[in-house]
Amino acid sequence: MIRIFGTGFCVKKAFYLLQDLYCHIATMYKASFTRFLYKSGVLEYCDSCKNEINSGLRLSDYQLTKLFDCEACMLLNKPTFEELFKSVFEVVISTDSICCSDDLWVLDSGSNDPKLSVEPTNRYISSVSITLKPRDFNL
Repeated sequence: MIRIFGTGFCVKKAFYLLQDLYCHIATMYKASFTRFLYKSGVLEYCDSCKNEINSGLRLSDYQLTKLFDCEACMLLNKPTFEELFKSVFEVVISTDSICCSDDLWVLDSGSNDPKLSVEPTNRYISSVSITLKPRDFNL
């Protein structure tokens, strides 16, 4: 299980980290199953890559891996890899707010002697918790 927490300024960074994890897992999956994905017909290819594939030449694993570097092909296959990711991991995102107390220093200069008082003030900071749990494949 992977847990990512972020509060305040780091909420956006927590989602960027989730995106980086997704990209890393998708890259590992593509590298491991290149030949299978190519033969299965699951993936879609841009016109340029289709022409390269349909040229009649048998593609080596290296050439197949290069097809995954194509931005157009990646955009076409993004939903497919997101579904594969969701089939392996359950992603739970919860948001909340954290109450913080700060001391507010108030200077009363209405009289001859300045008076200093401290008043507690509350402010709320947003927080996020992202949990990635491997799905249970026990049948």
